[in-house]
Amino acid sequence: MINFNQLKLTVDDVYSFVGIEKKDDQLYFYFPKGFENKLEEIDTFDEKRKLFFLFYRIFHKFKTICLEKGYLDENSKILKSDRDGIIDNEQGSDIIENEVEENIFYSKLTSIDTILETYNEPKILSLVYRTSKSEILDYSQSYKFLHRAIFLPNNAAYVDYMYLPRKQMQFQSTDLVAMYCYLLWEVKQQLHQEIAGKIKALAEHFQHSYLSAEYSLFHEQYYSQVIDILKDTLEMIDHNTPLKDADYWDFYEAIELFLYGERKETKDGKIWGISNFHSIWESMCLTYICNHKDFDDLLHLDTQFLSKNLVEKINHVTKKIDLSNTFKINNSKVNPDAVIISPILENIPKRQYNLLESNWNDHGYYTEFKEQDETKKKWSELPDINIAYLNQPEGYHTINELNQIYSLNGRILIISEPLPQKFYSFWTIPKTLDKDKVYKMYYFNHIFLIAVLNNYFSWEMFKQNILTPKGVTEKWDSTVLTKSLFRYYNDNKSIRNPLQCIREEFELFIKSFLSLFQLGRIKIYDIKYLSSNYFQDGLNREKLKERSIRKQFVYEYLIEKQLTKNEDEYSDLKIQSKFWIPGFRLDSLSEPLNFMDNYIELYKINFETVANEYIYGEM
Repeated sequence: MINFNQLKLTVDDVYSFVGIEKKDDQLYFYFPKGFENKLEEIDTFDEKRKLFFLFYRIFHKFKTICLEKGYLDENSKILKSDRDGIIDNEQGSDIIENEVEENIFYSKLTSIDTILETYNEPKILSLVYRTSKSEILDYSQSYKFLHRAIFLPNNAAYVDYMYLPRKQMQFQSTDLVAMYCYLLWEVKQQLHQEIAGKIKALAEHFQHSYLSAEYSLFHEQYYSQVIDILKDTLEMIDHNTPLKDADYWDFYEAIELFLYGERKETKDGKIWGISNFHSIWESMCLTYICNHKDFDDLLHLDTQFLSKNLVEKINHVTKKIDLSNTFKINNSKVNPDAVIISPILENIPKRQYNLLESNWNDHGYYTEFKEQDETKKKWSELPDINIAYLNQPEGYHTINELNQIYSLNGRILIISEPLPQKFYSFWTIPKTLDKDKVYKMYYFNHIFLIAVLNNYFSWEMFKQNILTPKGVTEKWDSTVLTKSLFRYYNDNKSIRNPLQCIREEFELFIKSFLSLFQLGRIKIYDIKYLSSNYFQDGLNREKLKERSIRKQFVYEYLIEKQLTKNEDEYSDLKIQSKFWIPGFRLDSLSEPLNFMDNYIELYKINFETVANEYIYGEM
């Protein structure tokens, strides 16, 4: 196993290799671009250990995706290539020039893999729990031992022992299994994985028998000492075990490789890692984007390195804009990393609203609530909110549905999450809006804001797509919306044309809203595996223009052409290109950088945030 104190840290400015390489008997840990300014900060045993296991989990997740999609042959131990350019080579290989087109996994460092792959709980327990003599008698089993019982003069049968299952830790071969369990337990802790209770008990028994309770294999203070003790113990067990079957050698070889792995790493070259980290960085970022966007907003994705499960979920959802035949030019296909329709309202702050039930009867419907407000003394002063849902029965208050979703504190209904889509609300909107009022509309699905979030900014589109399907027409049909939500226009005898009044309020709301918020945009993401220094170096300007910027302009042109052709509510949306590059130990998910006067947005993305979600957080 690697002594993390002996690892030298570096970032390769030219190639995309990330992993461990040996040069002149020195081990180098190559980190991704974006780490270069933090190497001194992480040059400690604990940080290197933590990051090694983080990358181990990242590589494992990426390799799992490649296996499930058929890019790798799971049983192959030799060089294997396919049309997607994934190459698996257990013996390792040199960096190749055309890194963009293929990935080489280097896996000469197999100590962790072997410990994990050898795990077989039934085999472990069958070796540890053997049938042997027991002085504890199980009287329910007595009839099985009468053939060798001693019969006394009074005809009583005497049995002095039975063969029963019991835990045997005195055999050296079983100590070998316990040692394996100890190593497995230590590795699993670093990978943040659970371990079976019986296996953990064996590991702890070994630790107390051969080590000290405070010792840990991956603790800087004890690492060398624990390794030496384990090597001596393995030699002692092997020397004192007379019978060695196939199961014994499975565990022995796994432990030996873990403890003496450096014997197999004598040659210089790539020991462990991947040649082209760009593919993994793209897989990580696109997985993160998918987890944080509504699937119907994901208009296009490069799914090559996304898991099959995630791709199936995304493809199952109808997209807001069909771009399926968009990315063709001069009889050739182009493939942006991600094209997303960005919502008008993003990063809605967390809110809580307390509602009181009101028994106001709107022509048989009960939809009114009072919003709790400490500054208001009288019930009549509290703000009104009407909440209803389609096909709501008369005489049945909306609160009966909402209290199945939200918590009820006495008479107070606590709204801590936005209402589900089936609910609609309405109240008169003030002439001057602020963002807090809009967030409140968002939480309660105000019918005007629903129109905005669906890009219905004109009265005709609002009327055609939202009001008319819900029965709000010139005929003013009898529905829960006309009788209750819009009851003011229904009851006010001076209003001869209710729809005209709603139209005036809606258009006033749109004008006020657009003074606060920009319209949604279509954003084209390009995941770049480059350092921020590369973008800021003037010598790279022509390369960026040739390889990246011109490509984004082509994408924008093709999308704009498709939007114009569609002639729908999305035709006027602006298009924005974004580059994501790796960053490390940032204060937030992303950090904006100055680039092209923001015509193309450039962001550093927090590597650890994206990595942890890549490993654990796929939806």
